[in-house]
Amino acid sequence: GSRGEATGSSSPCSSAAPAAVAASRAAAAASGAVPAAAAEEAGTEDGASKDERRPHQKEAEEFKAQGNALYRKRKFDEAIGMYDRAIDKEPNDLTYYNNKCAVWVEMGDEHYPKVLKTCQDLIDRRYEINSENSGGASFEK
Repeated sequence: GSRGEATGSSSPCSSAAPAAVAASRAAAAASGAVPAAAAEEAGTEDGASKDERRPHQKEAEEFKAQGNALYRKRKFDEAIGMYDRAIDKEPNDLTYYNNKCAVWVEMGDEHYPKVLKTCQDLIDRRYEINSENSGGASFEK
């Protein structure tokens, strides 16, 4: 079928594709890029909390911002590369996987199996991911 429609496949996962696509799109929309300067300035003068991210987390966020910029320019392969670099720096942050899946969704339904595999891998690692994130894994950033 066309993008966003389930294919005629008899695979039990084919009916999950539209839900995974919708979830990836919603998560990507919710995880917009914040310019590094704005993130570092956040709250230093107005009483809000100081940026307490570790250096590797800041690097991961910068890669995400670069990926988001490439995504907006429809440079999908390059965007995926940036999200992969963010994942290498911070493998337990769901945002980077969600953004990567959103790019695959935009690239077309032939990439849906990668989206589903990525989501299943994250589900399989959920306890590990939760234990590595204070307060548990979250889509909020």
